[in-house]
Parts: sequence; structure tokens; C-alpha cells
Amino acid sequence: MHGNFVRGMELNLHIENKMMLARDIWGKVNKDFETPEEAALALSVMADFVDQNQELSSDRILRCIVLVADGDLNRLEKAINLAKTDYRDLIVWAEYDEKNERVRDLSNPF
Repeated sequence: MHGNFVRGMELNLHIENKMMLARDIWGKVNKDFETPEEAALALSVMADFVDQNQELSSDRILRCIVLVADGDLNRLEKAINLAKTDYRDLIVWAEYDEKNERVRDLSNPF
């Protein structure tokens, strides 16, 4: 177990050097994903998204992606794909309820 934790930390440090995330986003990813390896993979996928889509790399969009992912790598991929297709749909999914009432503002930290 200790070895997995250390490998996860090494991956996180590598990713941290590749991409700067707001502290609250970084913390939520590490909290939501079950293992350090999953969190590191999620952060790596997000780093690739930011590198390839800098116009979509606002903290708000990244918070929406993390919230929608809810600790699931498949949901993370779906949220990223939705952001690429139409980031406004992602915001609605993350910030509004089924009655289209705003329930959170992810312009603010978690």
C-alpha cells in the first residue's frame, strides 16, 4: 500500500509541474478519486485537456468538469468531451438543477 501511495505522489508531483491548478480544484480531484493513481490519471487527463484547449481552461470550466466527474474517470472523459462540444452545456449540468435553477456558482472555489 505504501508503495502505491508513493507512486501516486510521484505522479501528482509530475503533473503538478506540468499544469497549475487552483488549490481547490487540485484538492477536490485528490479527494474525489478513490486512489492516488486514479487522481493522478484524472489530473493528467485534465492537463492534456488544458494543453489542447487553452480557451476552455478557466477555473470555472475545470471545476465543472471535476464536479460532474464525481470521482469517476468515465464521467471525467464525458465532462471533458462536453466542454469541448459546448462548454455552456457543461456549466448547466454542473451548476443548475433539473428545474433550471442555479444551485451553485463554480466561478467560486469549492
